[in-house]
Amino acid sequence: MLRFKMFAEVKFNREIDLSKDYISLGGFEMVMGEHCIHFDFENYSADIDRVDPCKLNAEFASPDDKCFEDLHTVTEEMLKNITDIPEFFIYLERKDDDNYLKPVSLEKLYFEVDRDDKFINIDVPKNVCDSATLATDATF
Repeated sequence: MLRFKMFAEVKFNREIDLSKDYISLGGFEMVMGEHCIHFDFENYSADIDRVDPCKLNAEFASPDDKCFEDLHTVTEEMLKNITDIPEFFIYLERKDDDNYLKPVSLEKLYFEVDRDDKFINIDVPKNVCDSATLATDATF
């Protein structure tokens, strides 16, 4: 199986306050060439961007190939040919106020592929990120 990590930058409608806002990114569907692959990762970490506190920078490691067996079919070439992101799931705990957090855009998405301990980055094109469907559990 291909060894890779995924990195994402997600922008929200307001500044993120991790003492009040619960955010968890996970559960993805991407069209890679002729394949539609559903996947997730076992490890996830995220931090608020230092320049723009409306952005969350996330790192995903250890692709979950037990729950998502299609990951065994993913190749480096497939990651280079992502043409659509029908679902980029973001779990948000919605607070009962008018200033709830809402994802606005997927600003950046890239993969880091491990080639025998030499890492290469594969950027997802900006137009694909711009058209990504940011799904949440809350109804807006």
